[in-house]
Amino acid sequence: MGDQSVLVVEESSIFSDLVRDLLEAASFSVTQAPTAKDALALLGERTFDVAVIDVDLPKVGGFGLLGSIRALPNATTMPVLLMTAKGRENEEPPESSPLPNDYILKPIDPVDLITRVRAATGRATLPASMVAAAAPAGDQPSAPRSKSVTGGKIITVFSLKGGVGASTIAVNLAVTFQRLWSEPTALVDLNLEAAGLNILLDIMPTSTLDELVVQDGNMTAESIGQYLIAHKSGVSLLSAPATPERAELVSAAGVRKVLGLLKDTFDYVVIDTACTFAEHTLIALELSDHVVMPVIADISSVKAATTTLDIFAALNISEDRVVPVLNELIPKVGLSRKHVESSIHMPVTPIPFGGGKVTDSVNLGAPIALTEPDSPFSHAIQALAYELSRPESKTKQQPQQSDLLSKVRKRLRVT
Repeated sequence: MGDQSVLVVEESSIFSDLVRDLLEAASFSVTQAPTAKDALALLGERTFDVAVIDVDLPKVGGFGLLGSIRALPNATTMPVLLMTAKGRENEEPPESSPLPNDYILKPIDPVDLITRVRAATGRATLPASMVAAAAPAGDQPSAPRSKSVTGGKIITVFSLKGGVGASTIAVNLAVTFQRLWSEPTALVDLNLEAAGLNILLDIMPTSTLDELVVQDGNMTAESIGQYLIAHKSGVSLLSAPATPERAELVSAAGVRKVLGLLKDTFDYVVIDTACTFAEHTLIALELSDHVVMPVIADISSVKAATTTLDIFAALNISEDRVVPVLNELIPKVGLSRKHVESSIHMPVTPIPFGGGKVTDSVNLGAPIALTEPDSPFSHAIQALAYELSRPESKTKQQPQQSDLLSKVRKRLRVT
């Protein structure tokens, strides 16, 4: 998954899987070993950038394994972090035992885990967005927000698991905001290494996010419009870099500035992200008014959703900002809505099976919100968009409501 490898040595499969999920979400590549013997066998075959070891491993214990690791020619300098119960980190290690590079306290705090592993591997420290989100409420720096009551609203569509329809939902949400309110709507592709929203909109980008970010000091609310591509729906697309190599040009600070400018310029900003807690994604999540979290009716998707919610909690992303949606990719197959809700401990908004029409819309680059506005899929997206709309949009005086808005309000029984 990532380019930095972590060996996790933990007897408990449940606890080991938790650590793995958290580290993989931060773009590390994780290998698991349940015993010291398994760990030494793996280290005899390959090298790792860091090892995370439970101090209470059976038989030899974490310190015993650490001593054996330091005797290996290929692991003498590999950073080793020991997981231990809070309060035990100051205990004296066994006599003559080498010391670990750091300790990780149980129960695991996701922010602490990722911070310490990042530091041990020499990667950048925890992104500023994550540090800010983890700060105590009184000390937490505020994200840039428009002081105007008509300031724009940022909605990020995020899933830790791919293949759940997140990009399709993001595109159709943006189109629906534009059609409901006829208010400026931007769509941002933050899947930096795999641009795809331009395909879903059948647009050939003439400029991309990386080209905007490198402007840095010259980036203004006025100039940003030159890098957006207008779609026939009225939505303005800010496309991801054309090639994975150019993703490196998109700095985290640049993303923060771009999103702040878009919020000041547009009434709605819809963001689609990659399926990782990369720094760019963390910034989008921090700045978002709402996070739409697609889930499908299978165990792996639900497990990814529960992991995501755990990390959100650690980042102080409150549940009232998170909107789980159950996307029915296959009709009447898999876990029930009730089962999904009980697993993630949150209600879900269902999006019914769209059939071949959704597939056709993706292949043709024609959002189903435009081509089939009366389909059950489109109705669900319209209800979701209305729920997430700005209060100013809902209450503003309009000479004449659009036909779509009248239908949606009637269907939702909104006067």
